[in-house]
Amino acid sequence: MRPLGSLRLLFALAVVVGSAAASPPSTRLVWSDQSTNLLGGPSPDGRWISYVDPASGDLAVYDVESGEKRKLTRNAPDAETFAYFSAFSRDSSRLAYAWFNDEGFYEIWTVAAAGGEPRKIYSNPETGFVQPCDWSLDGKKILTLFFRRDNVSQIALVDAEDGSVQVLKTLSWFYPKKISFSPDGRYILYDSILGRGGVARDILLLSADGSAERKLIEHDANDIFPLWSPSGDAVVFASDRSGEMDLWRVVVRDGDAAGEPQRIARSFGRALPMGVTADGVYYYGLRAGRSDVVTARLENGRAVEPAMVGLRSAGRSVAPAWSRDGRRLALLTQLGTENYGRDSRGVAVWVPATRQETLLVPSLAYISQLRWSPDDATLLASGSDGRGRSGLYAINPDSGAVSDLVRRHGGQPGGVEGDWLDADTLAYVNEERTKIVRYQIAERKEETLFEAADGTSIHHLRATADGAWLAFGLGHEDRVQEIRALRLADGELRTPMRVDGEGSTVSLDWAGEELYVTVQAKTLTVWKTGLDGGAPSKTDLPASPRISADGGQVAYVQSDQRSEVWALEDWLPPADRLRSHSESAP
Repeated sequence: MRPLGSLRLLFALAVVVGSAAASPPSTRLVWSDQSTNLLGGPSPDGRWISYVDPASGDLAVYDVESGEKRKLTRNAPDAETFAYFSAFSRDSSRLAYAWFNDEGFYEIWTVAAAGGEPRKIYSNPETGFVQPCDWSLDGKKILTLFFRRDNVSQIALVDAEDGSVQVLKTLSWFYPKKISFSPDGRYILYDSILGRGGVARDILLLSADGSAERKLIEHDANDIFPLWSPSGDAVVFASDRSGEMDLWRVVVRDGDAAGEPQRIARSFGRALPMGVTADGVYYYGLRAGRSDVVTARLENGRAVEPAMVGLRSAGRSVAPAWSRDGRRLALLTQLGTENYGRDSRGVAVWVPATRQETLLVPSLAYISQLRWSPDDATLLASGSDGRGRSGLYAINPDSGAVSDLVRRHGGQPGGVEGDWLDADTLAYVNEERTKIVRYQIAERKEETLFEAADGTSIHHLRATADGAWLAFGLGHEDRVQEIRALRLADGELRTPMRVDGEGSTVSLDWAGEELYVTVQAKTLTVWKTGLDGGAPSKTDLPASPRISADGGQVAYVQSDQRSEVWALEDWLPPADRLRSHSESAP
C-alpha cells in the first residue's frame, strides 16, 4: 500500500484523459487543518462544506472561498451529545444532520445553512443510528439510512416537516457506503453487498417510491461510493476491477448502463467521495499521513532503540498489545476501503525477533482493543459483530476464528472494556460504565466487583498480569481524574493517583505493580505510580504506552494522520461540462 502522500501525487498525475476530453482533469487541495473532518459534504452550489466541529461536537460549515468556519448548533460545554453525518438540501439552503442525544441514540434534525434555530424532525430509540444522505428535489423528504437496534438497516424517506417515515428498502445488517437521489428524482442510487459470500459490492438503482429495483453495475470487483453527474446522464464510482482502486464513469440512460464503464482517474486508493456540485466539481476526502506501532526497550522510564512494527500493516496500525511471554505483539490494522465512520479493522500478529507478521481478518464489524489471555492462546477483543451486537469476543491468534464471550444487543460499536483475570475469568465494565463485573466464562456467571457512585463513570480497565489487581479511572462527565486499584483477593481499594485541574486520564497500563498513567492536559504526559502511596513521577515515554509483562519492552503508536478535502475538476466530457455550468449559472 502506498503512503497517502504518494497517493495524492499519483492521483493528480495519473489521470486518464479520454479521447473526447478538451483538457485533463485536475486536483486541488480545498481544506486541511486541525478541524477538517469528512462527516459532511459540499453544498450543491459549491459554497460550503458541512462538517462536525471536533472541539464542541457542533454541526458547522466551512466557506470554500474564504475559509471561514461557522457553527450552526450550540452544544453545551462538556456535553456527551454531538452532531454526526449531514446532507444539504438541493437548493443549498438547509442541512439535515444526525444528532447523538443524551439518551444514547441518534436523531434527525434540520437547520438553515445561513443559521437559525435547529429543529428536531425524527427521534426513535429503537432506530439507534441514522444517517441523512440526501434531500428530495422539492425539499420535502430526507433520504435516510436507518440502522435499527434489531440488526436491520433500511433505506427510508423521512418527512422534513412531520418526521413520518416511509421505508423503501430493508438491507439486513449491512448498509451502503453512499446513497443519493438521481438529479431528476426518479431513482435512488446506492451500493450493496448482494450475498455472493464476500464483501464485494455492486451498484443498484431503486425507484424513488421503492417499488422496483435494478442492478446498474454488476461485477466481481468491489464497486463502491456511487455518485451522479450533475446532469444525471452518468454515474461515477470507485472500483478495484483493475487491481487497484480507481475512479470510473458509466453513462446511464433510462435507468440502465449504456456501455462499459470508463476509467477517469487511477490510484483513487483510500479516498472518501463526499459529493458532486452542480457545476461538476467532485469533492473527496483523504485521511493523509501514517499511523504506526513502534516497539522499544524500556529503560529508566524511557523508550530506547525504537523499531517500526509491521509489513502489510505498516502505516495503518494502532492499539498494540503484548503477549504475556513478550514474544508477540498483536495490533489492529485498517483494512479494505475507507468508511466515513469507523474503519474496518483486522488483527496483525507481529514477532519482533523474526520480523514475521500474520494478518487476520476476524468476522467482526469493528474492534477497538485487544488483550492476550494468560496462556497466550486467545485474544480478547472489544468490538461489535455488525449485527447490532457488541461486547467481548475471543479471537484465535493463529486462524482469526471468533467466538462470543460477552455479547449485548445494541451498545456502542467499540464494545465494552474488558480484561482477563485468569484463563477462565474476565472482568469488564458494563455498558452504563457504572459497574465492574467479574464473568466466569464456562459457567456464564456474573458478579459485581465494584459499583461507582452516582454521577461517576468507569474507564480504562486494566488487570495486572497475575490478575491480582484491577486498575481503572473514575470520571465526572468527560474528565477521568481519579485512578483506583482494586485488590481482588479481599476487595481492598486504593487510590494511586489523582489528576488535578483540567487534566484527564486517557490510558492506563501495568508493569508488575507499577502503573503508567497517560494524562491529557495542555500536552500528553505519562506518569508512573505505585501502590505504596508514593508520589507519581513523570516519565519521558510516548503517550499511551503498552508495557510487556516483564517490564522490559514498550509499544506505542506514532501517528501524524489527518483529514484533507480535495476537489477533482474537469473530469466530465466537454458537453457535460458546458451543460453543468449552464445549469448552475444564476
